[in-house]
Amino acid sequence: MKTIENSVEKFTEDGDIRLQLLIQHCTGKAREAIKSCGMLNGMQGYEKGKEFLKKRFGEKYLVSKVWIDKLSYGPPIRLNDSEALNDLADDLENCEITLKVSGRLDQVNNEDRMVEILQRVLPYLRSRWLKTVQEIRVCGTDPTFTDLKKLIRTAAKEKNDPVFGSILDPVFKQD
Repeated sequence: MKTIENSVEKFTEDGDIRLQLLIQHCTGKAREAIKSCGMLNGMQGYEKGKEFLKKRFGEKYLVSKVWIDKLSYGPPIRLNDSEALNDLADDLENCEITLKVSGRLDQVNNEDRMVEILQRVLPYLRSRWLKTVQEIRVCGTDPTFTDLKKLIRTAAKEKNDPVFGSILDPVFKQD
């Protein structure tokens, strides 16, 4: 919604154009939820559309649940799937930003949630996490979601290195 408001509302003050841009930039269920707003006049339709979207998709508890489910219950990352590891790193970053803004970061900043996320990655990354946790605890603090995000981001950069990214992948000899 913030993106829509910043781009659409700064682009034009015309309610009809705002409404058309709002509808145009929504897809799937979001578009279905607001399509009837096109029958209202300009600014009234635009404001009603924003209200529908906020009620249906912008509730902070729903947003945090969607992020938690995506991170915790997504598919496991396979050894040679560097793209999936990169996607997980991006998701962790986006989740942190979104939940921090909504005041819900505590929903992922706990041990149980981090363990669920770690179950999706390969054992060598879980081992690296254990080492990281011990280093953090030596300093007298507890590991955080941000620490996990940094570890996964570093691993994704390593795995996506154009020269050495695949050195941990199994090598199959060809006859």
